[in-house]
Amino acid sequence: MNSGISIDSQEEIISLRLLSACPSLALRPYFQDAFLAGTVDITDNYDDKNELDFNRRLIAKFAIPNDDAFWNGSVHKIPNELLFLDKDNDLMYKICSYIHLAVMQAKELLFESGENTKEVNELTTILRKRLIFR
Repeated sequence: MNSGISIDSQEEIISLRLLSACPSLALRPYFQDAFLAGTVDITDNYDDKNELDFNRRLIAKFAIPNDDAFWNGSVHKIPNELLFLDKDNDLMYKICSYIHLAVMQAKELLFESGENTKEVNELTTILRKRLIFR
């Protein structure tokens, strides 16, 4: 794939290079290379879900373990200090950190027993305050 976005109209598949999709303020993707892939149309109005199921066309999916068994003597893990060169001034890092925190808090709330109305409202308030671009 030479360009950032590739569409196969015959197979109805689209692939998007992550570097092409990220805003310029995203510093981290320049250390990585990845693709997003899926079907062209996203809809919930269909007769047969299989026609839109991208998984039926997926040939391979790789998961690279992030543990010591993978990072052996010949391949070294990139330290966080190099991946996140300037965390204090990296707006995308801050946005992703807030989202990660919110997701972790939401998971905790979902798996607790009892009523969590107060906590859900507090979490919603935090998200609204922190995710607004100024």
